[in-house]
Amino acid sequence: MVKNVVTFTMESEFMTYSYYLEKYGEENAQYLMEMEQGWFNEYSNAAYVDMRIGNSEKYKEYTQQCAEWLKWQYDEIKGDGSLFQRFIDGIWNLDEFLVVEPGHFIEATNDENIFRAAPRAKGYAH
Repeated sequence: MVKNVVTFTMESEFMTYSYYLEKYGEENAQYLMEMEQGWFNEYSNAAYVDMRIGNSEKYKEYTQQCAEWLKWQYDEIKGDGSLFQRFIDGIWNLDEFLVVEPGHFIEATNDENIFRAAPRAKGYAH
């Protein structure tokens, strides 16, 4: 089992429900569980994006376990780590990266660019 991540198991679901039950009572515990898990019904697929970094087998297995527990379809997608590598290397092609210089902020453009870096008004304190 992968550590330090949200784990979808019957045991963790029971532990969460038990905690809510003790702290908030039965009706509120049921409501909280419904609210937390309502998004489960909005999806039907879980995909592992293999970036070919580190020991991916344990993470593939974890994704498969989650998909099985949620009764979702599992898929694997081959990822491309080149964007991450260019980011780390400081090769920031402006077609791929938004570079926000000091004194600028990000604003929506509502066009094909989606957003841009714009200068802050003079005297803006934040």
